[in-house]
Amino acid sequence: MFRRIAPLAAAVLALALALPAASFARGPHGGPRIERALERLPLDAATRDAAFAVVDAARPEGRALRADVRAAHEALRSAVEAGEPAEAVMARADALGQLQTELRKHQLRTWLEVRAVLPAEQQQALAGAMRHGHGHGPRHGGPAR
Repeated sequence: MFRRIAPLAAAVLALALALPAASFARGPHGGPRIERALERLPLDAATRDAAFAVVDAARPEGRALRADVRAAHEALRSAVEAGEPAEAVMARADALGQLQTELRKHQLRTWLEVRAVLPAEQQQALAGAMRHGHGHGPRHGGPAR
């Protein structure tokens, strides 16, 4: 049985190691990226303050979730390197996946809350600013601009 699960465990480890924990610090809808996007929008002071208040309020939970993801990532790596049984490794992979999902949901929730305080035209501008540069250029497999 171990011979059938070992390649799967190795694949999980390879995936986990290929995704550095630091990449979760700047998810698609949270952290410094949303702040930069907000700074580019022409917002009045009250709207800007309300949007940044949402980001500031979400920051502690986001930091805690990123720390949990990093710890789970390290635990998975250590389990594979220590030769733990496949079932234990897979349980750690499941735990990491659950934490990553929670982090993404937190980031999405933050983005939705920020969007809710913006006027309709600024909501579209925020979405465009969040997409600007994401997934383009030679580092992301797209054409250089």
